[in-house]
Amino acid sequence: MRQGYSSALIVSGCGTSSGRKASAEKPLARAVEICTNGPAFSDTPIRFRNRTLANRHRHQTDLRRSEGEQRVVVVSAFLAELSIAEDAVPIIFDDPVSSLDHLFRERVAKRLVREAKQGRQVVVFTHDIVTLLAIEDECGKHQVPLQVQTVRRSASGPGECPESPSRPWHASSTKVRIGVLKNDTARFRKLSVQSPEEYRVAVAEAFGKLREAWERAIEEHLLNDAVQRFKSGIETQRLKKVSVETSDYVVIYDGMSKCTAELTGHDQAPAKASAVPSPDDVADAITTLESFITRITARQSSNDKNASNLTKPPVPSVSNGRAAKVISTAPLTKIVNV
Repeated sequence: MRQGYSSALIVSGCGTSSGRKASAEKPLARAVEICTNGPAFSDTPIRFRNRTLANRHRHQTDLRRSEGEQRVVVVSAFLAELSIAEDAVPIIFDDPVSSLDHLFRERVAKRLVREAKQGRQVVVFTHDIVTLLAIEDECGKHQVPLQVQTVRRSASGPGECPESPSRPWHASSTKVRIGVLKNDTARFRKLSVQSPEEYRVAVAEAFGKLREAWERAIEEHLLNDAVQRFKSGIETQRLKKVSVETSDYVVIYDGMSKCTAELTGHDQAPAKASAVPSPDDVADAITTLESFITRITARQSSNDKNASNLTKPPVPSVSNGRAAKVISTAPLTKIVNV
């Protein structure tokens, strides 16, 4: 994750839970049940075993917990107490999956969405993109309303929220990134006249973002999201739309090369004195990426039809012609071999 970025996820329940019946169970007892039997996260119990060291002395480890295990117990205890609450007050979590492995991330996401589906508003602050995507997937499966809001640090300080709710840049789609680039570069023409040095820095930053947008376009459009970063699986069904041509490589190579040439961190020869790209050059570079995506999208529609034909049995061809009623009017001759 980039420093200075986090996401707030607001998972809204569709009803109320005023009809819940308070349980007679004590919160601590309920927490123990959740931690050992796993209804909050999984049906798999959590067990800790003694370990024998080389000197064959047994050391009790039952009372020793890792940071992640402690967090599981704390979250479970909170959810246990919540289960006996008579009202549906909102709940807020601050990085509930910190120090947890991917299995518990998924279980926590499922549990929080389940709570929201029962009528409770759930607010989650997290720096973890995997958790964000897991919650999005669960909300989609169960049709639970979800709003994602980026919170970032700006020149004025921390806590700035963009005007429109969105994912952070590094979790945004190519379309959103192109929109951000167009918005950022709209001031370039005026800036290039007022402050050339500030314009040079802004252009380098814009080309850095454009390079990242190219990389996201390869994953999202060229490969049709068959393989996604931060995802645990590969969606092979998406490959039926995928085809890569030599011309794609040429366009990608040229687009990425232009971006790399303008990035900071490359020491140029003093005699070269390369000119800073003009505002029109920057706009053309963004348009090149847009045109590439449009061409790939159109081609994928044709690929989808062709792939579907390859996985279905061909339609047989049936002749409409009929045989003649009279084959021949010649008399039949019987031939007898002697």
